[in-house]
Amino acid sequence: MCSAPPKIPKKIEAKQKAKNLEEKRRKKRQEKRRKLEEKRRNNKEKEKKVATKEEQVAKETNFDFWGIIFVTLAAVMSGFRWSMTQILLQP
Repeated sequence: MCSAPPKIPKKIEAKQKAKNLEEKRRKKRQEKRRKLEEKRRNNKEKEKKVATKEEQVAKETNFDFWGIIFVTLAAVMSGFRWSMTQILLQP
């Protein structure tokens, strides 16, 4: 004895269709959000790479106190050496 499946009232069937439709819409929204977040994340990663390069360049140009002292001292000593050479070569 096979019995036919029970009939679902039309109101319940309409509610299920609406629920299924809402579920599909929700999944589409989630997919759009996921893609948008992924796109933003990729853009942030690109920005981080650029920022990292800028930071590296900024760090490379730090002022070194002893470096400027040595360069200035070398310039002064060069001038002193030139002056001594001129004094020695005077007739």
